[in-house]
Amino acid sequence: MRPPKLPLTMKLDCDILVTMLDLDEAKSVEVNGTVLATFEKGEGEPLVFVHGSASDVRTWSQQLGVFSENYRTIAYSRRYHVPNAPIPTDARDPIQVHVEDLASLIKVMDAGPAHVVGHSWGGLVSLLAAKQVPEMFRSLVLIEPPAVSMHVSIPPKPAQLIGLLFSAPRLAFDIIKFGIGTVGPSEKAFRTGDDELAVEKFGRGVLGDRYFEALSEERYAQVWDNRGPDRALSLYHGFPDLIGTSFSDIHMPVLLIGGGDSPHLFRLLINGLSERLPDARVEIIENGSHIIHEDAPATLNARIKEFLASGG
Repeated sequence: MRPPKLPLTMKLDCDILVTMLDLDEAKSVEVNGTVLATFEKGEGEPLVFVHGSASDVRTWSQQLGVFSENYRTIAYSRRYHVPNAPIPTDARDPIQVHVEDLASLIKVMDAGPAHVVGHSWGGLVSLLAAKQVPEMFRSLVLIEPPAVSMHVSIPPKPAQLIGLLFSAPRLAFDIIKFGIGTVGPSEKAFRTGDDELAVEKFGRGVLGDRYFEALSEERYAQVWDNRGPDRALSLYHGFPDLIGTSFSDIHMPVLLIGGGDSPHLFRLLINGLSERLPDARVEIIENGSHIIHEDAPATLNARIKEFLASGG
C-alpha cells in the first residue's frame, strides 16, 4: 500500500492553490499519426510545455494560466499519456517518436518558432527536437533532463563506469547509486508485475521520501495512470545513445533548471549539459524536488519569465 501522506510545508510557494486542469476541456490535435490532448490559452509568441514521465498535461496546471497573460501558451499530453490512447502491452516507447510528435505539434498548430519548456523526459525530448529541427525553436527551458546517456549507455557497461570513476568520480558514484537504489529495483518490480512497488521505488528515488510521501492523492493518481510508458522505458531501456553527441549546433538561448532538493545526480547532469551548449545558463531553485514546477511554481515561473524577457 502507498504510505500515508505526510505534511510538506515548503510545497506550493504560490499564494493561491491552482485547480488542476480538467482533461474534459482538452482539445484533440492530430499529429504524426496519433491524437494528442492539448490546452491552449493566450496570445503572443508561442510557448510550449512538454511534460515528463509519471505525468500528463495536468502537471502544468500552475503554469498555463500564468504564462498565457503574455504568450500563446500550449501544453499537451505526450503520446500514450492520459487522456490519450494508452501504450499497448509490451510495446516499446522510443524517444524519437516523441521528438517527432513535438516537432509535428508545433508545425500543425502553426506555433513555430516556439519557446519550449520541457521537464525531465520531456526536457530530453525537447533537447533532441531542438537539435533536429532548430528552426522550430526560439529558446529552451530544460528542467532536469535525465541526460545520463551522454556519459554511459543504458544500462551502463562496466568499462564505461570504470572510466567515469577516473574522469568524473562523483558523477560515476551518483549514477551507480541511482541505478542500484532506484532504476534496478523499479525495473525488477515491473518485470514481476508489481507496478505499485515499481512506482514507489522510482518515485522515492527521483523525488526523495519526503516529497513522494507528500504527493496528494490526486497527484499520485496521475503517476499511477501514466505508469504504462514508464514500464516500457524501464523494461526496454529507451534512452537515446548520446555518447559523443555534440550540442554545439544548438545556438538558441537555453535555461537549465535544477531543484535544490533533487538527487545530486540531476545537478551534475545539467552542469555537464551546460558545458556542451553554446548559450546556456544554470539556475537552481531551492525548496523544490524533481517536480520543481509543482513544488515551487511561483519561483520557477518568475525565473522562466525573466529568462524569456531577457531574450530567451
